[in-house]
Amino acid sequence: MTLDSERPPREDYLPSLPSTSNYKLVEKMVNLEVDGHYFKCDMKAFMADVDAILDQKSHVDKTSLQRMIDAYRSMMPEGKINVKFVTKMHWKQGFINSHVQMKQVARWMMACQEFGDLPIGDKSKIFTQHWQKVSLLERSHHSMEYSKKIPKPECFLITDALAVPPFGPEYTGDPGYEDRTRIASEQFTQINKELWEKVHEPLRKMKMTEFEVVFLCFQRMWDVKNIEGLDPRTYEIAEIVLERMGAELHNRYNHELMMQSYACRLMKALELLSSLEEVFETVRRKMLLMDAFGVFKISLNEFW
Repeated sequence: MTLDSERPPREDYLPSLPSTSNYKLVEKMVNLEVDGHYFKCDMKAFMADVDAILDQKSHVDKTSLQRMIDAYRSMMPEGKINVKFVTKMHWKQGFINSHVQMKQVARWMMACQEFGDLPIGDKSKIFTQHWQKVSLLERSHHSMEYSKKIPKPECFLITDALAVPPFGPEYTGDPGYEDRTRIASEQFTQINKELWEKVHEPLRKMKMTEFEVVFLCFQRMWDVKNIEGLDPRTYEIAEIVLERMGAELHNRYNHELMMQSYACRLMKALELLSSLEEVFETVRRKMLLMDAFGVFKISLNEFW
């Protein structure tokens, strides 16, 4: 992963024409299966790559906001990429997309020296609690940047090379599970609509900058006060790191945006974190209801 802030800029993505065809699986994943209404995979194997990334020690200097920005930029590929736009997708691809994003977020988190030096158990707990929120902020911002380069329709980048409509794709399933998959797909559409309206649209209307999004991701990453069982020192480190990042953010506003008074803008930005929590509360509620009524359950439930 390149962290050099002087690296050459990426070239624009090459947009693809919209497609209404199903998206074919781009890679295999072990033990994806359906058991009644339970759509599952071997979570130990699923997490193996992420654990390998987290189970490392940091070899960098003290973390700065610039370093996290450089790591954030590395979450998008170099060079020209053909982005495929799809409206339908098999549910198994959803697992694969999550797996890709989990590894990207883990690498970004490990660019923070203080995080990398935490006990592996603490890193795993923090990652499990926050990776989806960090990923959605990052995806919303990169989707916004990508949308500036293409004509309509609007889209959401769920991976570096795969875009879907704003409210997500229609999920499809194997024969015999069409009704369950259809109901689950309708629920996910409602979730994606709430995400678009509460997070993506405000982010775009604010014309949020890269350093602001990275700061929000960093804020969420180090929000550990409600995570039980961490080493006492981890809670102290979180306070120290967040205080230092706040000071760097002040300098960014003064020198990049030439703003001496930015309190209102920062408050609006931080409100996105509350909005994101509201979306995840909706997700948790819908997942519990679908499970209770025997419609849909997934192995990733522990991450919601």
